[in-house]
Amino acid sequence: MNLRTLDLNLLVVLDALLDEAHVTRAADRLCLSQSATSAALARCRDLFNDELLERGRGTMRLTPLAQSLRAPLKSVLGGITELIDPPVMPAASNSTETEDHHGGFSGSVRAGPADAKTSAVGTGGLTPSVQGWTGADQAENRIT
Repeated sequence: MNLRTLDLNLLVVLDALLDEAHVTRAADRLCLSQSATSAALARCRDLFNDELLERGRGTMRLTPLAQSLRAPLKSVLGGITELIDPPVMPAASNSTETEDHHGGFSGSVRAGPADAKTSAVGTGGLTPSVQGWTGADQAENRIT
């Protein structure tokens, strides 16, 4: 088996087919046409050299091989999902704080480690904090 020639989209279709045991319902779930899903099933059958789904009395039933593929397939797809879209990790507790005092206002910005999702929306892990400024007494209190 050469992974470069494997269409990983087949695994997503196969997962839906094994869950639904019905081509049309799997197609609806994946927003694919019934014919595209049927063609994907044919390719999966060739890949695994097994019928995977067989016609029964008014229903489709999973072959023993198809039954045995369900759990490993869920695991593989979950692993791919985690690889592509990892869970957001909480920011580390260390951070940097900087302050700017001018024009009658005091501004404070904390910058901690930014995660990819935060950076994507443009905040870069910065949390601005604006505080009122009352004058020299407050400045002296902030220094000590």
